[in-house]
Amino acid sequence: MYDVEVYRDVPFGSVLNLSTNQVDGLKLDLYLPVTDGDEGRPVVFWVHGGGFTGGDKTEMENYCRYFAVRGYVAIAPNYRLVSPWDRQNLGATYASSDVMAAVRWVRHVAGIWNFDTQSIALCGMSSGAFAALGASYDQAFKVHNPNWANESMAVAACVDISGRLYNLPSMESGEVPLMVVHGVLDPVVPFAYALDLIGQAHRVGVYEEHLFFSNLGHALMRTSSDLILESVSDFLYRKVLKE
Repeated sequence: MYDVEVYRDVPFGSVLNLSTNQVDGLKLDLYLPVTDGDEGRPVVFWVHGGGFTGGDKTEMENYCRYFAVRGYVAIAPNYRLVSPWDRQNLGATYASSDVMAAVRWVRHVAGIWNFDTQSIALCGMSSGAFAALGASYDQAFKVHNPNWANESMAVAACVDISGRLYNLPSMESGEVPLMVVHGVLDPVVPFAYALDLIGQAHRVGVYEEHLFFSNLGHALMRTSSDLILESVSDFLYRKVLKE
């Protein structure tokens, strides 16, 4: 177990928000394990939910600390939020493309912060899971945020908690391992979307694991965070660290 240093509101770009007609400054919170070694540290993102219209990176603090004390660099990014009256369906586009930009930023500054760019995982909840899935499997989103465009977007694994991949055919053979966590009684993102996602993974040969809760709905982390975090930690240890 490591001590943790926290750097809040680290800027990783700015980009136009057509929903509000403003330029949004994008920021992230960085949770660093305090180590004596010089080896690069694996990176895990935790992307907040909020229906694309609300939520904040600070909501991910407990999950980021959980992984930072275990030796990961944990990152909680903000992304462009859309107006509740948005009619352009920009929410998932902005969330996914901004998370992509945050991953590219990690590669841009890896030498400064000692990040292991071969060991980056994306985890998200609700709309944050939409973002993690889109950033991991749908390269069409990358054109919607040009920050750090010359850096690679590649990640090593994706964890989807109560989310959905809009464009299922965008997941193709050879892409990164996936973990799906979903409640069977979810009224917000119906359980059928989790089954569709797993079906697509099987069709194209993408490795997947899943954790289903037969008696729970959408807000799984409120009641089952201990089990979920333990399961995610095990998945990332095997599929990202490969030790």
